[in-house]
Amino acid sequence: MSDALSWTTASKEFGTVDAKDDLYRTHADSDLDSQVTETYYWTFFNAEANLHGYVYFMMRPNLRVGTCGVFAHIGSKRDYLAAEYFDFRTYMSDAFVDAQGNILTSTGLRIDFIDPMKKMRIRYVDKSRAFELDMLQDAVHPPMVRANGKHFEQTMRVTGSVVLDGVSYSLNHFAIRDRSWGERRPESGRIGPPYTWMTGVHSENLAFTIGAFDDPERNPNWRHLYSVDRSELVRDAWIWDRGQQLRFARISKITERDADGITPARNIIDCETSAGSRYRFVGQITANLPWKTWQNAMCHVGLTRWTSPQFDGEFLGITAEVQWNHYISKVCVPVTS
Repeated sequence: MSDALSWTTASKEFGTVDAKDDLYRTHADSDLDSQVTETYYWTFFNAEANLHGYVYFMMRPNLRVGTCGVFAHIGSKRDYLAAEYFDFRTYMSDAFVDAQGNILTSTGLRIDFIDPMKKMRIRYVDKSRAFELDMLQDAVHPPMVRANGKHFEQTMRVTGSVVLDGVSYSLNHFAIRDRSWGERRPESGRIGPPYTWMTGVHSENLAFTIGAFDDPERNPNWRHLYSVDRSELVRDAWIWDRGQQLRFARISKITERDADGITPARNIIDCETSAGSRYRFVGQITANLPWKTWQNAMCHVGLTRWTSPQFDGEFLGITAEVQWNHYISKVCVPVTS
């Protein structure tokens, strides 16, 4: 698996970025390969309504096109088009940036970088579908940067509202966004197990992102299909713990699945930081949407309610799990009449 998902790999160190790295095509000429991507990801949710949504860009800057759009849904769906609102364009032109680096797409999706790396306003209106999104995302923590300096994740405070089927829902929560650029993402399929990217924010004092494969010793449903070296189980992981920006020294996770054999239902993570602190995080996925970023990959994305014996109360985050044809074909439970 060493060559698979190469862009997800992080070292034990952190990299650095500056404000300009938040703006599109800052490094567009660093690699002219057609597989180079630039991504933006912002999420929003209303826990009381079990509402979960995305704003996402996955652009191919050397082709000057890419995928971008918005979706929002309540609860779990069998298909992405069952979302209460979904509008993504696969071949969106990337001629959407103004002189200040703000984004306005031809569909009306607007992202204003009020203060890059610190504050952005995101707006989108579709009157024909009675859908409207207006949110501010304000940085809570500095960006957590992969050592190669081409990807970061960042804890944000989200405020605003989303109108779905004419009903307005308030937004007032923590979330983790991400941004990447300058790396190649091949669209080929993979023969291997699912890769799970999980985020959670308990408070201003604690937030994490963990990207990992299941631990084979916890008996995942792919154990008889694939062999993954333990050194490759964790691709990227960090935690913000009471002002400290830390990597993990050890992680073991398992994702339990629904009756269909593939849909993520619950994550159980046991981990230890480089400073020696130990945690268990248990995440119940309550609003899942199966979605295809590109045709050879299925990505289950969903609102996740976390608990931990180390912290009081429930807190929220996201599970995004990528699966490929070989895995799904082997473990998905057939439809019966």
